[in-house]
Amino acid sequence: MSGPEIRRLYYSTQDVCDIVHVRPYDLKQWSTKFSELRPSVSKTGRRLYKDKDLEVIRRIKTLKDQGHSDDEIEYLLNHPEIAPLIEKADHSQLSIPMIIQELEAILDLLDSDGPVEEPPAFDDQMLDFD
Repeated sequence: MSGPEIRRLYYSTQDVCDIVHVRPYDLKQWSTKFSELRPSVSKTGRRLYKDKDLEVIRRIKTLKDQGHSDDEIEYLLNHPEIAPLIEKADHSQLSIPMIIQELEAILDLLDSDGPVEEPPAFDDQMLDFD
């Protein structure tokens, strides 16, 4: 007979590796590369991960699997508002610098003092496709 799953406060490196399917080497490397991933360290020097760390590790793994570089991943971790754009995009032609360039172009258009065209008035006939 099994009871409810017990939620832990901390996970060991091996636990995280088993849950997220990453190698201990990668996990240690990521904790030094990415500022968002900062596990606690026990008195004996073992890394201890919280649920929040597991979420970050899953995001890093997903982004790595999609082919993003470490710099791109660091940028995305620090700018979560961009993450939905990345998840919905066609990853075969995606690059962070390209997205940034497009967003800056949109900001320039919004900031420009040029004439703003009035949108056409809505008409029920616009819905008539016959």
